[in-house]
Amino acid sequence: MKYPHLVLTLARAVLITAAVLALTPLPARAQTPRGADAAASLPVASSFEKVSVDGASSYVLKLKNTSGSAIKLSVTIVPSVSFHGTAKSTTLPARVVEAGDTWALEDLHARDKVSVAASGYATLDLVVP
Repeated sequence: MKYPHLVLTLARAVLITAAVLALTPLPARAQTPRGADAAASLPVASSFEKVSVDGASSYVLKLKNTSGSAIKLSVTIVPSVSFHGTAKSTTLPARVVEAGDTWALEDLHARDKVSVAASGYATLDLVVP
């Protein structure tokens, strides 16, 4: 070998670097809350229905309250296509849906995003098929 001392020096450098990296603590990753800290899932069943009126088709989202008590729902709709000069999202007035009742959201279009929220529950995010 022409430069044996160079090979030994490189091997030592690699071993020292590996040892330093192995002993260096990594930052803790943020974890999804579990147990009591996690928000309960929204007790709402959702279904989409395609409807046609005068040759134009759209979708209806039905939100059914599956809990034993009334829930005040807030809904935000982000259209899949927006035009200059129109709002990028629409927030509907909050509505109280009684136990077992259904709220129908009409005139939705393919790929629209719908976000359903209620106090104390995790947000339900849906995409129109």
